Amino acid sequence: PCPHAYAGSGGVCAQCPKGRLPSSDAEPPQSDIPDRCVLCPVGKSGPEKALPERGEVSGECYDCIPGRYAANEGSQLCLLCEPGRHAPDPGMSTCVLCPPGQIMPGSGN
Repeated sequence: PCPHAYAGSGGVCAQCPKGRLPSSDAEPPQSDIPDRCVLCPVGKSGPEKALPERGEVSGECYDCIPGRYAANEGSQLCLLCEPGRHAPDPGMSTCVLCPPGQIMPGSGN
């Protein structure tokens, strides 16, 4: 088997491209390494550069933090919400409008 965050077969392993993570059920077994890596789901990103101080590992997908979102599969980064919108929870795929009577003067949550 390949190490954590790596994919491969036949004793050949490589790190998944950014925005993807290893899939243990990718078929067929002899498939190319990129085919054995699946896209990060919406609301998550596979960072170009992992931040070890946050416990991140390259080749993994992470929830977007509050104030950021990832609308597409395979996102490499989480985007800031536009002014007037927010992402109150981790792992959001879109930003929502601020509640009536409240405003968001800048980007983020």
